Amino acid sequence: MRTPRRTKTRMTRTRIVTGLTIATLTVGGGWLAVAATGLATAAPPSTAPRVGASLAAASPLSDAEKADLLRMADEERMAKDLYTTLAQTYPDATTFSRIATSEQRHEERVMALLDRYGLTHPSSTAGTYDNAEVQKLYNSWLEQGRSSESAAYQVGVDLETADIADLRTAIDTSDNADLDQVYGHLLTASEQHQKAFAAGPGGTAALGPNGQGQMNRQGLRDGSCLNG
Repeated sequence: MRTPRRTKTRMTRTRIVTGLTIATLTVGGGWLAVAATGLATAAPPSTAPRVGASLAAASPLSDAEKADLLRMADEERMAKDLYTTLAQTYPDATTFSRIATSEQRHEERVMALLDRYGLTHPSSTAGTYDNAEVQKLYNSWLEQGRSSESAAYQVGVDLETADIADLRTAIDTSDNADLDQVYGHLLTASEQHQKAFAAGPGGTAALGPNGQGQMNRQGLRDGSCLNG
């Protein structure tokens, strides 16, 4: 339905008055200013990284790269699930809860890569994994870890050792910069986690409050590559 000419004129005047009123406002701190230049208003500058910009540049994955990425998704999720259960079993052993928090972020980084390359997420049920070998390791390590606290720490060492080996293999296999960058961050974290578990219950491994290693906090924060 068309709007009568007089109504359109009144609406235009209303917009002009409203625009001039808004143009006189300044938001506290000075970073967001609305300046009146004619009838135009200035939008706040955007400093947010262009996450979507890198998605279009992603190169296709080979079958081997896809297989490694799907396994990594299961491995990172398995580590989070296992450490979460052991943290509940030994509530005074804070190493498990802190590293479980770190593994949660690792899982999120790998899942973001699955989304980027259009791959299906694995099962989201805790303790259930699509990869048969990962499932077998979880079952074995869970039983071992529940037998004693010292055994649980050894499980952490064994898991991180296996994770480091798999990440190095995945990096060697991959020709994709996205994968290599994320795997490199995960490798650095796994090496720090391995040291923390090897230190045992009385150890003083250099972990931050979120379970990250010192190197990660200084310059290799997990997942920063996904925004760059």
